[in-house]
Amino acid sequence: MDGSTIFYENLKFARIEEEKLISKLREANVLNFGQVIAVLLESTGDISVLHASDSEKNERFDKKLLLGVRKNHKVLV
Repeated sequence: MDGSTIFYENLKFARIEEEKLISKLREANVLNFGQVIAVLLESTGDISVLHASDSEKNERFDKKLLLGVRKNHKVLV
């Protein structure tokens, strides 16, 4: 995910069901998709959820946290 956009092709490629993604959002206490900054599949197989505490996303987000992360087969940052 990038923000509220779910990359279904990436889910399929990683063999992750949408229900598993939604479950990880709940585990991270995400209340709405507007809070999501990114959802990442780590090299360990874990799923990390980066999110703001509210949907305004006024919190400072350091883009260096996405260093080396691929998005649709491209590297971010």
